[in-house]
Amino acid sequence: MALNPQDKSGGARITPPAPGTVPARVARIIEIGSHATKFGVKDQVQIWFSLPTRLIADEGDYQGKQHMVRTQRMRKSSNEKASLMKYVNVLNPQASSLAELINLPSYLTIVHNEVESQGKKEVYANIMGIMGVPEGMTVGDLDTEPFYFDFDNPDADIWQKKLWDGIREVIKSATNYKGSACERMVLGLEAGK
Repeated sequence: MALNPQDKSGGARITPPAPGTVPARVARIIEIGSHATKFGVKDQVQIWFSLPTRLIADEGDYQGKQHMVRTQRMRKSSNEKASLMKYVNVLNPQASSLAELINLPSYLTIVHNEVESQGKKEVYANIMGIMGVPEGMTVGDLDTEPFYFDFDNPDADIWQKKLWDGIREVIKSATNYKGSACERMVLGLEAGK
């Protein structure tokens, strides 16, 4: 069947997880390269958290899977004022690599915000806070395989098997993509087809 670009019915959004303070584990960390921000061009990263107690209710293939929430794009910086450091300081203040944050537990405070676009209202889940796991509490296991994508030292298996088209396009649109190790990996993969 041919794609009708005017048909917006495909790719239905999954209902966001209910708001509240919930247990979470780091499921994915993806470095997306340098992008323009209101503060200039900055190296950026995003973290996805899986929520073991918030399961997807009735969205087809994802029913029964753990909800995921992601941070906004954050500047990849170890400066104490950088938003990334808020997560690092809670998860593992001694971490010398973002890879050391994978699968670590925490509690997240999730709130909803409603956005209207083209006359349609959408509800989004946002991370408003992160804290360590309270004494005596546990955080369930992930139901997906966690991964870390390092822009400067990319893994071809993660690129091909774990990343989705949208995030690959974001990475390819980075201002530092041209000539990067990531571009060399992608060109090598394409040449090997």
